[in-house]
Amino acid sequence: MNKRGILQNIRHILRTLTAREEKVLRMHFGIDEEKRYSLEEIGQDFDVARRTVKKIKNGGLRKFRDRVIDKDNHSHYSCSFVRAIEEIKEYLEGINHDLVQKELPYHYSNFLDEFMLTLIDGKERKELGK
Repeated sequence: MNKRGILQNIRHILRTLTAREEKVLRMHFGIDEEKRYSLEEIGQDFDVARRTVKKIKNGGLRKFRDRVIDKDNHSHYSCSFVRAIEEIKEYLEGINHDLVQKELPYHYSNFLDEFMLTLIDGKERKELGK
């Protein structure tokens, strides 16, 4: 799948989150933005503390990932949404199977960031020099 298709699928899933979660994820990961914003910059924009932004980001990422990996709970979604989820899941499993299969504690922020960055950039973070 090409980058344009992946971004389209990401946008599709982001629209299922709360408006605040969607905005924070778009800003932090640079989706349809000019740059990637830090948690501090987003906090200034929302007039909240960095810690609050991190909670919003992690909550949104957790929901996003849960929608991708929860194959038994897709019956109430549209066909295009289910297709987007399946394409994202297949794409991620081709890069790093653990990003989809590994069970996580709620607070596992670094893993959730890696999940989204791998999805957006198409390679693992360690390949990005992080």
